[in-house]
Amino acid sequence: MQALPGPFKAGLFYLAARFPDVELIPVYLENLHRCMPKGTVLPVPLICTVRFGAIFGRIANENKETFLKRAREAVIELA
Repeated sequence: MQALPGPFKAGLFYLAARFPDVELIPVYLENLHRCMPKGTVLPVPLICTVRFGAIFGRIANENKETFLKRAREAVIELA
């Protein structure tokens, strides 16, 4: 079973509103808990996967809840 992200915090919405020219790219990191165990300084040489999605941006007049839900779904689609 894959670990999916929980609800996103409002900070992402405020950053996207403050810097509208910055491109947001959804990223899903798989098997990262084995490559970077808690308390380690260097990564363990195991296989992990990084998936990048399509550029993601705000839609004009989109409210915070809708934006955060759309952002989370974009990351979940990569899982």
